[in-house]
Amino acid sequence: MRGKIISLSATVLMTELMLWAPPADVQEVPNEIQETRQISVEPAVDPLIIEAPESGVIQRPVYTDEEAALIKRVMLAEGQSEGVDGMWLIGSVIVNRVNDPGTDWPDTVEGVILQKNAFSSLADGNFDKVPETTAEADEAWQRILDGDVCPKIVAFENIKSNKLDRWFLEAFTFRHHRFYTKKDDQWG
Repeated sequence: MRGKIISLSATVLMTELMLWAPPADVQEVPNEIQETRQISVEPAVDPLIIEAPESGVIQRPVYTDEEAALIKRVMLAEGQSEGVDGMWLIGSVIVNRVNDPGTDWPDTVEGVILQKNAFSSLADGNFDKVPETTAEADEAWQRILDGDVCPKIVAFENIKSNKLDRWFLEAFTFRHHRFYTKKDDQWG
């Protein structure tokens, strides 16, 4: 009986402390959350990092202006309504396909984008209707250039469709798109 009273008293005391605690500033983030944000999980392979065999120096690939323009157009045509994050995810798919060590996709930006049935916006004409770039597309592209690429995603489709799950493994859904990784996950 005594243990239950102590337990009950501790619960009441904790409840009172929570009720009497001064209100937290909404803008302030608790230290535990700040520390959690700083922890990052490194992908097994960063597809944007390439080690030059002759020097051993690690470098990021350089994209030509034409390649960047193509990627930004596809990001806009496929994800203009998805905002910066959605366009960044679509750009990540393109970059991951180019850098995929397998033979599933061409190894050039133009080859990946122009591959038959790769992006619906080329077939439905939306690619030709969007502007060359916008501030949001530039921001999404800059994230990719800075090495911030969503790892391993190699395909996406509208959430109303479910054709790709025959060939790919669903990774997550973001707004109006479902994103996929390779089923065999042979990165690296």
